[in-house]
This record gives sequence, structure tokens and C-alpha cells, in this order.
Amino acid sequence: MALWTEKYRPITPDQIAGNKKAVRDLLEWYEEWIEKDRVEEKKSKKTAKFPLLVGPPGSGKTSAAYALANTYGLDVVEVNASDKRGQVQIQTIVGLAATEGSLYSGINPKKLILIDEVDGVSGREDRGGIATLIRIFKEAKVPIIATANDPYSQRLSSFRRYCAIIKFTRLRAATIKNVLKKISKNEGISVDDSLLLKIADNSGGDLRSAINDLQAIAMEKSELSEKDLSVLTSRDHKTDIFKALKGLFSANTVKDARMSVRDLDIRPEMLLLWINENAAKHAIEPEILAQVYDAISKADLFWARIRKRQHWTLLKYVYGHMIEGVAYPLRGQRYSYQRYQFPSWISKMSRTKEGRGATAVLAATIGRKCHTSKARAIQDYIPYIKWMFTDREMAAKLTKWFNFSDDNLSLLTEKKNIKAIKKEIEKLVPPKPVKPIKKEKKTEKTKKVEKKKTKESKKTVEKESKKVVKKVRKKLAAPSKAEEEKPEHTRLDKWLGL
Repeated sequence: MALWTEKYRPITPDQIAGNKKAVRDLLEWYEEWIEKDRVEEKKSKKTAKFPLLVGPPGSGKTSAAYALANTYGLDVVEVNASDKRGQVQIQTIVGLAATEGSLYSGINPKKLILIDEVDGVSGREDRGGIATLIRIFKEAKVPIIATANDPYSQRLSSFRRYCAIIKFTRLRAATIKNVLKKISKNEGISVDDSLLLKIADNSGGDLRSAINDLQAIAMEKSELSEKDLSVLTSRDHKTDIFKALKGLFSANTVKDARMSVRDLDIRPEMLLLWINENAAKHAIEPEILAQVYDAISKADLFWARIRKRQHWTLLKYVYGHMIEGVAYPLRGQRYSYQRYQFPSWISKMSRTKEGRGATAVLAATIGRKCHTSKARAIQDYIPYIKWMFTDREMAAKLTKWFNFSDDNLSLLTEKKNIKAIKKEIEKLVPPKPVKPIKKEKKTEKTKKVEKKKTKESKKTVEKESKKVVKKVRKKLAAPSKAEEEKPEHTRLDKWLGL
């Protein structure tokens, strides 16, 4: 049997229940897109802004996109961004669809891309996914529509600049009732308007949930009564955490435990902290307490793996351990009212925020000197430095070498010891170096004396040099001893009479 949500999905924009202005804004955007002058402007000027349909689940965002596609004869390529988290998957599916032609229209792109739940993209790996979506928006040759439940999420801050936000509001119960009445009439089901209004109220403004509830209770029936509504569960989308904890700790079956937190709008790590804080109030016996906290520890282990490795497929094990794993040991126990406490871990982290910041500064100071990371400085260096600070002289030497500030010292030792350490540092300071003797300024008299001495020294040098020159010349002019000892016949100048 086909789901009624698909069977009765609006075909044209005028069939969409509620949010008429949002639907009209979407149609106006597309009309601007298909205008020739708009296309030329888009190519030559700024990147066109694509619509981001925002609003609670079941308000008609996806139906509006499909109705627009049916009206203009477009092929819809739908991608759930929360399922395709990685950069490669988004580029492969959305990127190709945004730049290639349609199967039926050839190279002319008669196509519409619908990116559903774009706010589901999160985590380190998915930042590449957001960047990929932005790049696809800039290069797209076909219209793109994105949907989100929380458009103001921090992870979408860069993405919103490329979007024209169109808001869808939660549907009123009367509007949902009218849709349910039409479906009941088409299916040949006799039902009173008051019962349909109760189904609408129970949906919390989610038309899709209301249609699913109507189909579930009307299965193989031609008439509905008040008794048939007893199987419906509350769909309050703002379930209180205290009600959820009460339902979890008092659940007799695994199904009851799951239903207690189904509509709870809270992140898994926060729910785990609430359960961890309050589970001991109900698990009194040691054996049951051990089983409960064993399940909580395993849930925390899987959540740590998700944070570190971005393996979101492990999320089902987180919920499995912290819901079924906690509820199962407590089954059959008599529930007693307890006043549930806010997670003390969060309060402690809030109180110690300033101290953790000071520790980070101290770790950075140590890291710069020791060429290590902050994490290693906190884990390996600070404990030993604290132990070394028990010796005052060593504390003074370390303080001087690291150049610790008073805030740093307050984390390493008691405040009363800081003054004593500073006094010890003064003893370590080496004596000041002797200043060089300054040259005295020369007076006129001194300059004259020096000038006179310089002249006298020059005259002396010249006189001595003249004496040396005379001696050398005289020596060169006198015949050498070897010349005098030569025999007469070898002296050719005399023999030749020259």
C-alpha cells in the first residue's frame, strides 16, 4: 500500500496547505530565473541567490519544491545533505546534476535540484561539503532549492550568503484538519471533524505526521471512533527533558524507552549527560547500577569515536546503549518520583572556564620554551614543574628561565610562596657589569699639546729615516770585499786601459 503522504502530495502550488506567501515567493524567484535578461545578468554579474526554504518538519517545504517542478515540467534530482555528508559525495551527485543536461531534455537543462536538510551537514568532514555546495551554487546552470529546519545554525553561516531565505511556518491545526478531511473523503472513511482536529492537534503542526497517523489508525477501516485514537502517541516536538527522563527510567519495554525520547529536541551528547547525571537515582542496587553505567560508558565510547573519526553510522549504537541499555536493567522496578538535576559536568566546566583558560596560557608559555604542544605541556610538563616548585631555589630558577607571570605562578604554587620565590630570584640576578670609562673631552690646550707631539714625532721619524738612507747609499757606493780580492789580470777595465 502506498503512503498517503506520497499519494496526496500536492501537484500544483495552489494545492499546498498554508504558507501561501512562501509559495508565492518561491514561484516569483523561479520566474526571475527563467527570464532571459535575468540569465544574462546572472552570467555577467553576481552569482544568483538560490532559495533556502526554512521551517519546521511537515510545513510543506519539500512539497512546494515538487509542486514548482510539476508546474514547469522539471525533472527533480533530490539529495538529502545529511546522508551525503562528504565533499566527494556531494560533488559527485549534486555537482554533476548542476552542470549536466537532463535525461529527457538532452543538453537543455530542464531540471531542478532539491538539496534537503542542508543543515544536517556538520562536523569536520562536512565543512568540505558546505564549501562544495557553495562552489556548486556559483557554477550551477540549473535552478537549485535547498531546505533546512534550522537556517541560523553556525555551520551554515557561510552558506546563507548565497541563499534567498523563504520562511515556512508551522501549520495550524484547523489547516491540517481540512487536509485530513479531504483525504478521509477520498478514501471512503467516515470520521467526525472533532476526531480529525484531535489528530491535527497531536501532530504539533506537522502535516506529514498527521497524515501518517490517520493512515495508521484507518487501516482497513471505513469508520473511525474515539477509541481508535487511543493508539496514537504524543507528537509534541518540544518534549521536556524531565518528562523524557521520567519515561525512560519508568519504561517497562524497549519500545516505551524509545518512545520517551523520540520527540526530544536535544543533541545526543547532552542527552547522555542528563542520563549519566540522574541514572543513579533509580539504579539503587549495585548490580543494576553497574549494568546501567556500563551501558552509559559504552555510549560515551561510541560518541567519542564519532567525534574523532566522523563515523556517523555509529550514532545508532550511542542511542542503543544510552536508551535501551539503560532502560533494560531498570525494567520492572517501581518508579519513584525524583527531582532530576542539571548535568554537573556542564556546571563544573562553566565554573572552571577561567581556570582552564589560565592553564592554557601557562601551557603555551611552557610550550614555547620546550618546543612542545599545549596538550603535552599540560599532561607531561606541568605536573613535574609543580613537584619541582616544592624546592624554593629550583622554583626561582624555573620562574626566571620560563619568565613566569604571577598568574602562571598561582597555578604552580600557593600564593603565599610567590613573594618568597621572587626574593629568591633577586639572589640569582648576576652583578651589574662595570660600565666602560667614558673618554674625557679634549680641551684646546690638550689638542695643541697632542699636535705638537705629533709634529715632533714626525720630525724624529724623518731624521732617522734620512740617516738610514745615507748609510745604505754609502754602503752601495763602496767596493765590495769580493771585488777587492780579485786578481789583477781579471780586472778587465785596467787591463784594457779603460
